[in-house]
Amino acid sequence: MIPIRLELEAFGPFSQKQTIDFTAFESDGIFLISGKTGSGKTSIFDAISFCLYGVASGEIRDADSFKSDFSSKESICYVEFEFIVHGKRYIVYREPIQFRLKRNGNYVKETSTATLTLEDGSIISKTSNVDIKIEELLGINADQFKKIVMLPQGEFRKFLSDDSNEKQKTLRKIFSTKVLDDFTEQLRVNVTSLKAIVQQHETRCDTYIESIQPIENDELSDILQSQHKDIPHLLQLINMQNEEQSLALATQHEKLQTLNEAKDILNIPQATDINTKFSLLQKSKDDLGVLLEKKNEFDMLAHSVTLLKQMKDIQAVEATINQLSSQKIATTSNIESYQKSYEDYHAKLMVAQEQLSVCKAEQAKLPTVISTIEGLKQKLAKLDKLNLLHQELSTLQTQSQKIDTHLKKLAKGQRYLTIAQEIDVTQQLLTSFSTLITEIYSCKGFTEQFLDATKNYQHKMNCFIDSQAFFLAGTLKEDAPCPVCGATNHPAPAKQTQHIVSQEELDNQKQQYDSSSRQLKEQQTICKQLLIGAAFDIKSHTKLSEFLPDIEDKMNQLQSSIKQLKFDLDSLEFPSGISITMEELTNKINAQTTAFAVCEQKTRLLQETISELQSENFSGLDTIQTIQEEIKQRTVFIDQTNNSFEESSQRKDALSSNVQKYAEAHNQQSLLFTGICNDIIKYQAEFETALSSRNIDVQEYHLQKHNISNSATYENELSNYLNQVTKCNAVIESLTLQLVGLTPLDLVQMQEEYDKLTLAITSISNNCQALSLVLNTNLEAQKKLNESYHQWENLSIQYNQYQRFYDIANGKFSDKINFERYVLASYFNDVIKNANIRLEQMTNSRYTLKRRTDKEKGNKSSGLALEVFDAYTGASRHVNTISGGESFKISLCLALGLADIISQNSGGIELNTIFIDEGFGSLDATSLDSAIECLTALKSSGRYIGIISHVSELKDKIPSKLFVIQEPQGSYIKLQE
Repeated sequence: MIPIRLELEAFGPFSQKQTIDFTAFESDGIFLISGKTGSGKTSIFDAISFCLYGVASGEIRDADSFKSDFSSKESICYVEFEFIVHGKRYIVYREPIQFRLKRNGNYVKETSTATLTLEDGSIISKTSNVDIKIEELLGINADQFKKIVMLPQGEFRKFLSDDSNEKQKTLRKIFSTKVLDDFTEQLRVNVTSLKAIVQQHETRCDTYIESIQPIENDELSDILQSQHKDIPHLLQLINMQNEEQSLALATQHEKLQTLNEAKDILNIPQATDINTKFSLLQKSKDDLGVLLEKKNEFDMLAHSVTLLKQMKDIQAVEATINQLSSQKIATTSNIESYQKSYEDYHAKLMVAQEQLSVCKAEQAKLPTVISTIEGLKQKLAKLDKLNLLHQELSTLQTQSQKIDTHLKKLAKGQRYLTIAQEIDVTQQLLTSFSTLITEIYSCKGFTEQFLDATKNYQHKMNCFIDSQAFFLAGTLKEDAPCPVCGATNHPAPAKQTQHIVSQEELDNQKQQYDSSSRQLKEQQTICKQLLIGAAFDIKSHTKLSEFLPDIEDKMNQLQSSIKQLKFDLDSLEFPSGISITMEELTNKINAQTTAFAVCEQKTRLLQETISELQSENFSGLDTIQTIQEEIKQRTVFIDQTNNSFEESSQRKDALSSNVQKYAEAHNQQSLLFTGICNDIIKYQAEFETALSSRNIDVQEYHLQKHNISNSATYENELSNYLNQVTKCNAVIESLTLQLVGLTPLDLVQMQEEYDKLTLAITSISNNCQALSLVLNTNLEAQKKLNESYHQWENLSIQYNQYQRFYDIANGKFSDKINFERYVLASYFNDVIKNANIRLEQMTNSRYTLKRRTDKEKGNKSSGLALEVFDAYTGASRHVNTISGGESFKISLCLALGLADIISQNSGGIELNTIFIDEGFGSLDATSLDSAIECLTALKSSGRYIGIISHVSELKDKIPSKLFVIQEPQGSYIKLQE
């Protein structure tokens, strides 16, 4: 990734829009971001990280708090970053979650938004989609970006001290080795699957073996009961038993067939059927004789049925005549009733027409009354409005008084909090000065320890030299040259000292000397940093103790300031009911001030409106009550008049409808009466004709007509009789033909012989069934056991192969180093090799990074942890034991080495840029020169390196600079001219 342009507004300390053109640093490749503490240097890195990934560059800053406190409430906080990856230009734009003041005075919470503009001009929107595309373009996620591209303040050691698992996650993304982990995982899945299948076949074999039933075979029974079964031999025994059982079953089937043939010859059902038919023939002849004895009785019943059918038709005509007579009587009554109703409603109609004329005359007066009411309503509306305005004016005046009182209370609270904050700040300064004095006195103690250690080490060194001279003197021989001076005579050889010092004692004293020297330097560095933080010029004095008078003077001044501020605070009484921060209190004062101004403006407008309304003339008798009462009376008159007219009109219409209705009903009933009379004459003639045509006397008809309803019963009795006679004749004829040449049989003897055969057949059938069941079960078990056993053999071979492959790939035989980690370790070795080239330069060949190859404690994964070889001690140690300055140098070299290997091996990831936030202050002058020299050498590789630091020496060593200028209204960015 190559940065091109960064644009931000209302972000962090930057209230106005700021733009950084990174192409201005193209020639140098390395640039410095300089400025005071808190000016916003780190916010530039935060803006880049937020724009790419939606998070800050460090862990202590929240992406939801990026909006600048210096910007206006209406402004929008955003960041736009333009960069190049793989030769293509991209522009990403992002806004954090923020509150914005709308035109209506309300605050609205804006959600986070993001867009990514591609080189072809197309745009990807929605935050989640942009996050996915950015990670795809850069090839690393936000956490990996902060470990190997952007080294945030105080977080240099993260990638350096990560365990093997964490490093594997980061390196996997960079070197695209996820496919190797997937390969190992697929092997595991295959092994698990094959193991389950093998176990399944083992279980099946056991199940099939359990289902085998041995029959008079002791060898087979012994194998089945043994714990370890020889399945091939078992299959042979089962096969032999099955063949024997098949032969026995065939013999039983032959016996069964012979018995069934003998049983079929007897045919008991056929003999039973013949005897049954003889019995049925005799019964049918007896039933027919009984029926023929009743023939005369049923002949008379047939004559009666015929006569009643003829009378039934005549009865229907008689019923119609009776029905028409009843209708004639009812119609006569209706005609008389409708005539009377018509006359009554006609008289009422005349009266209603007169009432309607009177109502029309009253309704003509209504327009005048309505006009009067409209005038009264307008006057009433003006009075209502005037009263409402007076009430609103009173409410606004009360509200203004409350706001004014609350403003005075808030202003008092603001003054109280201001003084309290000044006391806190001054107290913190006083505490920092006290800490500084303590550290300076601690430095004195470390100085004394260092002087003692130096003295002791010098003494031990002299004794050690004397001891070595004594030992050397013991080896001198006359006429033999001295190994030091070469002389052959030795007039005064060294004598034994009081105390012989060994190399081990000297080394121990040297370690004490080095430890006290390191502690003294670290304490001096702490004191200098505290002095710089307290705005002291560290070059003004040569000794730290010389700063003590100046520090004490400043502490006296601060104590006087605190005393005066506490006196001012005691003179104020903090208002009750206020428990908020200064920012919240200021926001409340601004809001209340705005509300007070709004109330005052509304009050003036209401007073002007009231004056305009009061200028209109109203009668002294005009009140809301009197006007409302007059409107009510006139409205009631209108409603009563309209209601009377409506009722009269509806009554007249209803009476007219009834008069017409009853006139029409009278006419219809008259026509109906004439028709009924004509139908009665017609059906009377038809009745007399029917009697005459059937030679039936009227008197005989009236005597017999009550039996007409029983004609169906008589007819059913006659039909049943005839059907029984016919049925008996048919059965006799059919059975006579079927039994020609046959005689009844002796069923008892035949049944005894049949039962004997059935018993023998049942016994043999049961034996065959039991034998067949066992044989089929064993045949099925033999077949399935044979199949499962051969499948188990084949799958077991395949499972053992896959298990071996998986154990190798998962690192079982290589100290928990799996396939993927083995490949990553190779890449990591190259990274460490490149890092050591720069690390040797920065540390004068003292430190060398090494990959730990020994197995981690417990069950932790191994292979990617780091350790540092110290040439001074000749031993390796964990990276977490390295000091802050050395840790920064190692982290920086590791990041540069990683970028080198990525550029060589990973075509999908470009790490052309590194951002470093602080860390240089922990380096001594020599280390600082080495670090800058190392970074400057990267120019030729086309990389960008951005550095944030307070170290003044860097300003002289790095020509390209960005200055962050801090002002009361917010910071701004200025390029070096």
